[in-house]
Amino acid sequence: MTILSAWLWRMSYVGEPETAFGAHARAWGIALTIRNIGLMFIVLAFLFAPQIGDWLLGR
Repeated sequence: MTILSAWLWRMSYVGEPETAFGAHARAWGIALTIRNIGLMFIVLAFLFAPQIGDWLLGR
């Protein structure tokens, strides 16, 4: 999915920026990038949940 995100981001700058495809590809590239960053934070939160819980409880 990251490869698709990067490809759409790149394709958005190949043609004229005011074309419909450029705007559409840029929007999808930004959306997938944000989603990938969010998924990364969720995975990290699950991986480090015990440490985070201990830190919050002051143990």
